[in-house]
Amino acid sequence: MIGVDRSGVRNGTDHPKADTYCADHGVFVVENLINLDKLRAEAGDNDFVVHLYPWNVKDFTGVPSRVIAELA
Repeated sequence: MIGVDRSGVRNGTDHPKADTYCADHGVFVVENLINLDKLRAEAGDNDFVVHLYPWNVKDFTGVPSRVIAELA
């Protein structure tokens, strides 16, 4: 999983290419996350687990999701 605090890992015409590349390699891209700075500050150098609960919608390439970080 790649989580970013913006609308994608690439901009413009590179956006769909990057999304397709990630999907082809089994990597989910989670966009428009907030409070990543707070998560990093709280976690420090420690590992954490991210739980992702997307809506169950067929035939969509992107859906709203609940994202929860579990600190060790």
